[in-house]
Amino acid sequence: LYGFLGGSSRLLVSDNLKTGVIKNRKHEDPVFNRSYGELAEHYKTALLPARVLAPRDKAAVEGTVGALTSRIIAKLRDKRFFSLYELNQAILRELKAFNERPFQKKSGSRYSVYMEEELPFMQPLPEYPYEFASWKVATVQLNYHVSFDKQYYSVPYAYARKKVDIRSTERLIEIYYQGNRICSHRRLYGRMGQYSTNTDHMPKNHRLYGEWNADRFLRWAGDIGPSTKEVVEKIFASYRVEEQAYKGCLSLLKLADKYSSDRLENACRVALVHIPSPRYKNIRLILEAGQDLPKKEEPEDTSNINRFTHLRGAEVGGMNLETYQKLRRMRLPAFAQGYQEQSESPELYASMTFDERLTLLVDAEDDNRKTNKIKKLLRASRVPDSSAHMAGIEFLPERHLDQDLFSTLRTNEYLRKGLNIMLIGATGSGKTYIACAMNTRLATSV
Repeated sequence: LYGFLGGSSRLLVSDNLKTGVIKNRKHEDPVFNRSYGELAEHYKTALLPARVLAPRDKAAVEGTVGALTSRIIAKLRDKRFFSLYELNQAILRELKAFNERPFQKKSGSRYSVYMEEELPFMQPLPEYPYEFASWKVATVQLNYHVSFDKQYYSVPYAYARKKVDIRSTERLIEIYYQGNRICSHRRLYGRMGQYSTNTDHMPKNHRLYGEWNADRFLRWAGDIGPSTKEVVEKIFASYRVEEQAYKGCLSLLKLADKYSSDRLENACRVALVHIPSPRYKNIRLILEAGQDLPKKEEPEDTSNINRFTHLRGAEVGGMNLETYQKLRRMRLPAFAQGYQEQSESPELYASMTFDERLTLLVDAEDDNRKTNKIKKLLRASRVPDSSAHMAGIEFLPERHLDQDLFSTLRTNEYLRKGLNIMLIGATGSGKTYIACAMNTRLATSV
């Protein structure tokens, strides 16, 4: 925008857009998105968002929006573009014609007024334009690397296990600790799992991290038992880079603190029987399900066993671990969870036939997949409020909303007809919520 204007303004009165203004309360200083604040700081511009429900704070802009809608958007609505560049060029041509259009009741145009009266008061642009950056909080791993976008970047070893802020641009990764930049890297692209390591970040002789190597983990696992050591060896063998296995090995061995060393050893022994290369998650599920514990031999009570109940192996009324693991590998988590619940509480399902129990499991998996699909669509849409819904829209008299029109919109008929929807209203009138609610309705009806 500032490049188009040829200068930056001293003050910028913005709308309360959710992507820029996080909070704007009456008697408090506004809170801005970090990237939005960086933009203002780069151009030496002060941000002053308009008051909520106060469109007069930017009356000139509100009037121009309507004019632009009819002059540009309406004019291009029936045209097709095959790239974003083509669309931007078409908008730029129409915008130039709009700005140079002569006034009806006085001499000049919007362009001439800006050049004569406003441009002289604009601040000069900085040498380089602002480059958008996103932020993320991460914890420095034991191998003094942080993970960002499935790539790994080193930090000075003294910051191991500390939380840092990662600032990422298209070409650069910057890492900050308590507001101070501690290092930067060229951003990695391509194959996942790449490492960008600065040798200056490594401790001399690995003083901080030297003990954390494969030998250290194997000694620790050997103190617990041979089965645990074998699992750790298989984890190391499954990775190309040794450091990649540290996180999984540490999580696995820490299970001894929660469940005891004996139970961890038993769980590893059970896992090795059924799984060629067990991981932390497999061991944790065994411990949570109690599959490592010895079974108590009790006299079999067949009075409540339904004649349609299907049993497998010697585990009467219990869960077969191999079947459970197969369901997990087949990506049927809800089916596996329901199977585990039925196995742990057989008395609750004893009166049901096999078909009824199977129907419960299939319905659970189907519901889970539908829910995950809706969540995926909402994430992909990137709307500010994915919890908005049509039922939450308030049809107050002062809002002048047509309930019959919204009833029609709920059917998504406008989408099947290829129609567009434009929401127009004052600042803070709820346009964003209505748009998010329509998006949620669309996602849940796919």
